[in-house]
Amino acid sequence: MSTEIRIEPYRGRWLDQVLTILTSSLTADPMSRSAFIRKALLDPNVHPNGLPVALRNGTPVGVALAVPPGGAQPSGDRVPGYITMLGVAPDARFQGAGSALLAACEAYLRDCGCSHCQISPYPGGYLTPGVDIRAYAGGMEFLKRRGYGRAGQAISMECDLTGLTEPHWLGDRVQALEAAGIVLEPYRPEWIPPLLEFLGATFSADWQRYARQTAERIELGDSPERLIVARLGDEVVGMSHFDGERFGPIGVSLDHRGRGLGHALMYRTLLAMRSSGYHTAWFLWSGDSTAQRLYDGAGFRVRRRFAIMHKELNLDRAG
Repeated sequence: MSTEIRIEPYRGRWLDQVLTILTSSLTADPMSRSAFIRKALLDPNVHPNGLPVALRNGTPVGVALAVPPGGAQPSGDRVPGYITMLGVAPDARFQGAGSALLAACEAYLRDCGCSHCQISPYPGGYLTPGVDIRAYAGGMEFLKRRGYGRAGQAISMECDLTGLTEPHWLGDRVQALEAAGIVLEPYRPEWIPPLLEFLGATFSADWQRYARQTAERIELGDSPERLIVARLGDEVVGMSHFDGERFGPIGVSLDHRGRGLGHALMYRTLLAMRSSGYHTAWFLWSGDSTAQRLYDGAGFRVRRRFAIMHKELNLDRAG
């Protein structure tokens, strides 16, 4: 039987087949129908040419997702592109599908003006922050052979909430913050404008998206404790958030770090998660230094380690 691989842009009729491919290939990252639709089909930065499908005899056997950055990029600046997923059905591996999908993604990103490609810290919504070093060791080697190098790393952590207790020093720290005028409280609509201003000035646009979506869910009936705001007068200086068992994002203004505000926000949110009936808290992305400073003391332990892979696209224009 012929094993010739052809690449075509995604078509809606392939939805179920593509989901089967992702389930069988990305075994450490189950992809629900809803998650694929939200991350691959409803993202305004995704174009069908950035969602190539590998066909063998007309049947989908692989799929990938490449996304350029959203919004206008300043002239002359280096522009990143992102590959956030790539999967090939187990019975179609070593037949060129993975290489063809990767090449199609890189060509699309170059056409979009991207100077380099990263796998996979796309700020608009990644599946994972990089390549799981243990779960996808073969994928790491595949990328290295095609010119990708390791540009960084990230860790995913989780915490058992059933035994979580508030540390003895936290009360004094919260009192010190309150004496300085910093108050922690659940979401209120009055804080939407300064919250979005704080997030826009300090973090990526993805954080504003989380805050907006969470505020919408709270207005529709979710608990206001899902979004904790730290305010100083009319200014928001910190935020912590959870969504089900997923903890974060959590962030503090640069001017107010080193005062224990991050710890206060974290424990307030973790305790709210436990009160909501959750037994575990987890998040996908942190660095080792942040883990040691903030998360280790609350009982978080490393679940997974990811390599953030990088390749200069302009080096391949001729080939």
